Amino acid sequence: GRAPSARSSFVLANWTSTGSAVMHGGLGSIGVMSDVWVLQPDGLWIEFPTAGTPVSRAHHCGAVHRDTLIVHSGQDATFLTAHVAQSLDLLSGVWYEIALQSSLGAGGGSGLGSRIDAAAASLDGVGVL
Repeated sequence: GRAPSARSSFVLANWTSTGSAVMHGGLGSIGVMSDVWVLQPDGLWIEFPTAGTPVSRAHHCGAVHRDTLIVHSGQDATFLTAHVAQSLDLLSGVWYEIALQSSLGAGGGSGLGSRIDAAAASLDGVGVL
């Protein structure tokens, strides 16, 4: 079967409700990538078709919460730091942009700033951190 091309700096997140893992984007020989793949419990990769504006990202962070992949920041196709978050509905395959609200942290800085090479986790009852 097919498998994703070689890459670095991608998001790989556990999709708990299916026992699968979702891989998004990364940096490959063609530049910053936007493809999505699902690693099934049997070890086979399936390319996941998406609709909406493709989200090219590398060095981003992300997690699956319920049946939605959420990705934040990272580098876009121009290698600039992206200042947005997007969600991919894993049941419909449609990408959406997420409206973010900044909050002031204890140090007075923005609570949700752009970043690269960060980590994310999905916590039941909380959401994505």
